[in-house]
Amino acid sequence: MKIAAGAFRSRMIYILLFVLLVGAGFPCTERGVSWFLKNYYIGIPSQEQSCLPWTFFLVVKNPQVLLRRGDLVVFKAQRVGHGFDGMKMVKFVAGIPGDSIKVRNGRLYVNNVYWDDLSLCDALKQPRTVYDRVEVVPDQKFFVLGTAKRSYDSRYWGYVDAKQIMGYAIPLL
Repeated sequence: MKIAAGAFRSRMIYILLFVLLVGAGFPCTERGVSWFLKNYYIGIPSQEQSCLPWTFFLVVKNPQVLLRRGDLVVFKAQRVGHGFDGMKMVKFVAGIPGDSIKVRNGRLYVNNVYWDDLSLCDALKQPRTVYDRVEVVPDQKFFVLGTAKRSYDSRYWGYVDAKQIMGYAIPLL
């Protein structure tokens, strides 16, 4: 029997949710599940080729935690262009307020440590020098990156405002 991809994903979400709740010793009552869904959800990348190596994420909604370099954040893209505005994105926090960002000749440095090249310049039909800059991450802003060379991220469109962040993600699979 063939199962449509959407139906399969829906079933996988419910199975993962059940396994998480039971595995954590969580009471699987209507009230318990309702509380879980109010505070968490299972995220699945919508892109065919994700820029992160995981298939499923547990997303903690509206975190009241201090974000650090290396955290995975979920945010609604704004003013990033190329059809991504309004989409939820998951990226690593690479720069926090006060960090220095330097891009020179297509190479990214955070706090003077080399991170990666700007590999999308050709695809975006832009010379590498168009993105050259030296700046400090402002208060309430974050510099975010994907893990893949083809990741469209802060290297190309700038900072994510703290108000855009919807939660943080924990990779599951």
